[in-house]
Amino acid sequence: MLEKILINEMECEVKDISKLRRVCLLESHLKRSEPMADDRTKSPYSAFQDTVSPMDVETISHWRGQVDVKSPNREISAFSEITTGYQIEKEIGRGGTGIVFKATQIGLDRKVALKTIRCSGLRAEKYVEQFRHEAKVVANLNHPNIVTAYDFGLSKGQAYFAMELVDGMDAEQLIRECGQLSEFKAWNIIRQVCFALARAAELNIVHRDIKPSNILLGKAPLGSGLPSNVPMVKVTDFGLACFKVRESGLLWHEDDKDEWLTGTPVYMAPELIASGIADERSDIYSLGVTAWQFLTGRLPLDSHSPERIFEEKDRRKSDWLAGASNKLSRRGFQVLKKMCSHDRRARYENYNDLIAKIDQVIDFLAKQARTETVSRLKF
Repeated sequence: MLEKILINEMECEVKDISKLRRVCLLESHLKRSEPMADDRTKSPYSAFQDTVSPMDVETISHWRGQVDVKSPNREISAFSEITTGYQIEKEIGRGGTGIVFKATQIGLDRKVALKTIRCSGLRAEKYVEQFRHEAKVVANLNHPNIVTAYDFGLSKGQAYFAMELVDGMDAEQLIRECGQLSEFKAWNIIRQVCFALARAAELNIVHRDIKPSNILLGKAPLGSGLPSNVPMVKVTDFGLACFKVRESGLLWHEDDKDEWLTGTPVYMAPELIASGIADERSDIYSLGVTAWQFLTGRLPLDSHSPERIFEEKDRRKSDWLAGASNKLSRRGFQVLKKMCSHDRRARYENYNDLIAKIDQVIDFLAKQARTETVSRLKF
């Protein structure tokens, strides 16, 4: 199904079905046409900007590798001040619906991460409502492993959300720089994400977009109790988070049931792709895929082929898990296997159970490391 193919690819989030249909229409048209010979330097998608929004153009352009396409979205980075009370310093992140800046909250002389979206164009009202939803969710999730919300507002054609600025990098950057992580470090990071998601679960919130780029890593403060080589985790980007509305599952809004097809395909739980039903176990699956990536330094499936991703997740098997079996301990592999079970009923029921198992793995690895150190000293 073509609508499934373009979901949130290349970090360009496409968050509603009607927008996916417009982009898919654009994609199907482009497959039947070629750029003019004298216009090869331009993005072939620019000709369609009258029929789709600039964000659609940017999304499909990223999908096809046309990363240099010009759009109004990109011009935001040239602004010296995005809204009253904040001074922009630099762009630090970009997605399909907005830009994140490092900024100074002038009144408090405080460094913040300022997430912004434009309040104009197609579906602007919907995006602003989703943006407000994210800010409210984060504001109520007061936890050391979740970014802190500071402010939300509308000003000068922008919706903005000011939050805690984490001095560090995200886990995706860490993987790019270091490749695979040690099993000990990987499980200590995953454990902290579990605490963050457990707090969300207490408020009946499911993140729905757990992946390395949404796991920020900073320097652990004194008294954190973390091992010296383990960073402090801050989970971010609750833009796709949903609340429990009935026992059988979760939806974005109870009165808007066609909005469920959201997320990043390679990390999405099979049941979320198939029906939109999600609970804590769906996030546990995504966290398992993230753990696999930590341990191997790569994605379990070909992220450039969404068709294959959906086919693999329809097969009711997770054959890709075997690729990590020689990268971690037997205990660790059993935990990972249970996290990534195709059947959500076979996964951990809650985060307390998962954390308990992760603690056992960490204790085993620490004891193993001490034994190996003693053995080396003897010789």
